[in-house]
Amino acid sequence: MLAPIQHLPPEWLHRISVVQYHRMIAAGVFDEDARVELLEGAIVEVSPHTVAHARIITKLTRLFVTHAPATLVVRPQLPLTLPPYGEPEPDLALVAADEEDRNTGHPEHALLVVEVASHSLAKDRGIKTAIYARHGIEEYWIVNVANQRLEVHRDPLPQEERYRTIIVVRGSESLEPLALPGASVVVEELLG
Repeated sequence: MLAPIQHLPPEWLHRISVVQYHRMIAAGVFDEDARVELLEGAIVEVSPHTVAHARIITKLTRLFVTHAPATLVVRPQLPLTLPPYGEPEPDLALVAADEEDRNTGHPEHALLVVEVASHSLAKDRGIKTAIYARHGIEEYWIVNVANQRLEVHRDPLPQEERYRTIIVVRGSESLEPLALPGASVVVEELLG
């Protein structure tokens, strides 16, 4: 049995940069169907999607696409490059169209990132919250499937790797993304 990586001394680990990760992808190191992302320099497997997980992503994608102006792009399950050691693949990201349109790589900023936590709640609340806050992602949603709620993080504090404001929305309560006024999400409809 392999020892969990968190029990290894940090000085034993070699972090992979985004540049190195892209070279590995270009060299065909990963199978085409490999589901991985780069978090803090570590290549991490992405959890498989449950049916509920997939439905939530579909509902949010449809809602956001319907309300997004031409200046914004909805990116479901696509990389977000956060140098020097991060390239997560959030379930959904809302980015400025000019970020999407540049030809130099994946977007490096998002106005909203959404993670659906079916089996990944600890990772989404921990390392991903720290990464997104550090990179100034203005709004970060965790759809907490097990507890039937939406955890909304706003006002990033990059130096502290956390968010100043956390709002928990449940049941018939609704919330709109800061960047998409009018795209109201009712939690029980999203999770139902």
